[in-house]
Amino acid sequence: MRQALQDLYFNPRRPRRKPWYVLNSHTTAEVSAITGVKLYKLREQQLLLAMADAKNKMIAGHFRYSRLAYEHYRGNTLFMTILRDPVSRFISEYFYNRYKHNDHFRIKCDLDNYINSEIALRQSQLYLSWFTDTQSKSVGQYQQAISNINNIDIIGTVEDMPRLVKALEQRLDRKISMPIVRKNPRNHYQQEVSAVQRKKIEVMCADDINFYNDVCRLMN
Repeated sequence: MRQALQDLYFNPRRPRRKPWYVLNSHTTAEVSAITGVKLYKLREQQLLLAMADAKNKMIAGHFRYSRLAYEHYRGNTLFMTILRDPVSRFISEYFYNRYKHNDHFRIKCDLDNYINSEIALRQSQLYLSWFTDTQSKSVGQYQQAISNINNIDIIGTVEDMPRLVKALEQRLDRKISMPIVRKNPRNHYQQEVSAVQRKKIEVMCADDINFYNDVCRLMN
């Protein structure tokens, strides 16, 4: 989707001008480690800086929901997010980070050991933390996450990308072409997950599964 929107705003007459901002996950992680500023806070600052720059027609990246961004820029900004089935997302992320060719958030253990790790537990509960102001479970967190995602103008899912493209085309009144630019470096990785492992992942992802299903119902 990011590439599709970049193609939409690219002007061949001015090839050096890029009217968009794409978050650099590598550099923000490095700066977070150097400064001690939490990664999600650092990325929110990058988001607000990008939104304050009028030349940016499109901003993309792995940002948490930002109340400040929504309150200051709603009305003249189209907010969009893409969800994925939590179990599929968890498995895909593991194999992507396990077999990719760089060290950014690289995973170096097998799936069984990863499932039993603290980081896996955090990654299995992403949606509630990414759509709220807290990183740990709290009273009312689920309701806050649902309330916040209702502020998003366009919500899509990986499982139904044609519907997302159609909704975006209607809002922008432009035709969008969707190239496939990112593939998992591990072919047929789904076959490497046993039934026992998948069941454990489903239990870990229970909160995110409920959230995902509720959001899908809201979309319908």
